[in-house]
Amino acid sequence: MSRKIGIVTLVDNLNYGNRLQNYAVDSIYKRLGAQPVTLVNDVVPPVVKAKRLVKRLLGRPEEQPCPEKDPRYQLFEKFNAPIEFRHVRRWHGLADEFDFFSTGSDQIWNPYYSLDLRWPFLEFARREQRVALCPSIGIGSIPDEYAKDFSRGALGFDKLSVRERAGKEILDGLGCAESVVLADPTVMVEPEEWLRASNDSIVPSEPYVFVYALGESDEGRRRFIQNLAQGRKVVSLSDHSNEGGVLAGPAEFIGLIAHANAVVTDSFHGSVFSMLLDTPLTIVKRLGSGSDLSSRIDTFVEKFGLERALFENGGNAVLSAEEKKARLDCERSKYLSFLSRLFEDEAVSNLAGSLGLHASAHEARRDG
Repeated sequence: MSRKIGIVTLVDNLNYGNRLQNYAVDSIYKRLGAQPVTLVNDVVPPVVKAKRLVKRLLGRPEEQPCPEKDPRYQLFEKFNAPIEFRHVRRWHGLADEFDFFSTGSDQIWNPYYSLDLRWPFLEFARREQRVALCPSIGIGSIPDEYAKDFSRGALGFDKLSVRERAGKEILDGLGCAESVVLADPTVMVEPEEWLRASNDSIVPSEPYVFVYALGESDEGRRRFIQNLAQGRKVVSLSDHSNEGGVLAGPAEFIGLIAHANAVVTDSFHGSVFSMLLDTPLTIVKRLGSGSDLSSRIDTFVEKFGLERALFENGGNAVLSAEEKKARLDCERSKYLSFLSRLFEDEAVSNLAGSLGLHASAHEARRDG
């Protein structure tokens, strides 16, 4: 009988990286012979309910987001179709329905992204059921107002991995169980599978440069893109809206990166997918308001030797086939080592074989 796994992650139906990560984690567990279910927390803590009530009484009710009104919504829903979702309206008894729970990836441990930190830290589950599969903290330090709850949650794990070195330093500083730094789970899905999940319907017939920017631009950046394009079409996309860009869901996002002559991005996942799909990449710093993603980008650049892809180093870089394979094999082996703590050898060996790795490739590695 397959093991039933509850996946706890951010569920934002209009965020490309969020959906691609969820797809990848779901795929990993399915290939291990498990039955993953992505859990959507609908439980609102009493203190948040009280604040909302006060605002309503004062005539200042919160505006609730309505993703269904976004023209991209159906494209995201179509991409989500292979994933089984379950809305959770009460936590009591949930632990008895699953073999274990997997929190991650995405910035699920960023305290600014959660109404109640007990949920991403799986405090509704028994300790032995809690698995952290490369959650991202996304910030360099934990704000004082969240420190107590964050520390209590993080100390509740024995099987612990995280997605960036800065996150590992935070966990080590709290005295948590030994953690390993794993790459983004999307690297555990072969490019061929990503291409099967993609949609090329909006890919231009002529050569183009794909710009995926979540922050602001400046004149120097605009000049760089014009010089890089050399008269070719420039296709732009942002998570925030499709205003001024193309109408794309995650499947179209993959297609646009796969067929571009070059990608310019300030996005972590724009960078990861350019590497996976062998598209020349330029990584620019995110300008304007929003989360500082430098720790995630820094870890990615270091793991895959893509320092030359940084804008300040010239950009427009791509890994050779040999270097890409060597670095992917190394990162995937770390995943297999971590997963071997959760699954039988046969299941992990089968996953290793599907990735072209030998059974011995997932020997334990603790260097992060």
